[in-house]
Amino acid sequence: MWKKFNAKSALVKHGKVHVVQKSETLKIWKCAECEKEFKSQSGHFKHYKTHFKETKIHECGICSKRFSESTHLKQHIMIHTGEKPFQCEICPKQI
Repeated sequence: MWKKFNAKSALVKHGKVHVVQKSETLKIWKCAECEKEFKSQSGHFKHYKTHFKETKIHECGICSKRFSESTHLKQHIMIHTGEKPFQCEICPKQI
């Protein structure tokens, strides 16, 4: 079986295991709340918002978990449904 993912971003991240890349100097953005590091400012900003409850306005109708991004809610719902629409075409493992 091929690897399958419930988010395109997870498929993209997984794809990096199949590519040997040269190390490059990257600017790292660090969260002031938890010190998690990010390669992009937009990723850092999306993460930073997750620390504040007032930004978590999207609620799961199944378990009531809340999210700051509607796309995160849609991805989360796939946990309940078991849906994994994104598949790696290089290796057969499902995630």
